[in-house]
Amino acid sequence: MAYLGRVRPTETTSSISRSTYTGDGSTTTFTLPTPVANETSIIATINGVMQQDAAYTTNGTQIIFASAPALNDAIEIRTVSDVGFSYAPSPGSVTTGTIADTAVTTAKLDTTLDLSGKTVTMPAGSVLQVATDTLEGALSGSYTAGVPSTITNGVEVFSVSFTPTSASSTILVMTSSVAMHEDANIGDVWWLALWDGSTFVAANSATWNYNNFANSRNAAHHSLCHTYSAGSTSTRTISVRAGLNGGSGSQQWVNGNAYLAYTGSSAKIQMTVMEIAG
Repeated sequence: MAYLGRVRPTETTSSISRSTYTGDGSTTTFTLPTPVANETSIIATINGVMQQDAAYTTNGTQIIFASAPALNDAIEIRTVSDVGFSYAPSPGSVTTGTIADTAVTTAKLDTTLDLSGKTVTMPAGSVLQVATDTLEGALSGSYTAGVPSTITNGVEVFSVSFTPTSASSTILVMTSSVAMHEDANIGDVWWLALWDGSTFVAANSATWNYNNFANSRNAAHHSLCHTYSAGSTSTRTISVRAGLNGGSGSQQWVNGNAYLAYTGSSAKIQMTVMEIAG
């Protein structure tokens, strides 16, 4: 009999399939095109009459009728819920709310994740990058004395090229304790100064009482721990210089002295520069 009603819709959903068979009066088992979970996953009709669940059973890829359909019976099986298929979501359709809070573990993350070209916003206080510079051994020479806020005074102890990723970041600079010593009493105050390119950022200064040393030679230990705003994402040289407040013509020592100066890794000090998300 011809189909009555509107034009039969074309099946386009991959999770619903339709298959037909012809009874021979003896066969009870028919192979399904896709695996199914159980009897409620399919609709079976014989000669257009829907069969009750009790009329058949399933075992994954087969339907087994309790009684063999008669010769030339038209058997139709519609799979309404199959198993064994995976369906990929369309690009951009998975949102934060779709993913359970604990569903993403480190095992699912690529340890070589490439974020180049991506915009990633880190929480304030996150360390975005770290750079270091190391001085091995001692520095010595007749360095220009004067105030720490003049870049030609003293001697450069540490220096790194640094490019912040955000203008709103904070830059943190820390150094090891830096020992400073003079061979003759030419100055009264040792200092350690921080520079960002040609911009003076900070300094600390002090000395021990020169009366405690032979020939009134001054000495000091200084370290820096200072933060300031990156201000831009331009590449700059971050450096730390050491020097005396006055006098000239005498040998000055950094990380050693004239009588005992360890060399190489035996006298290793360091500067650490961090970018911290603002």
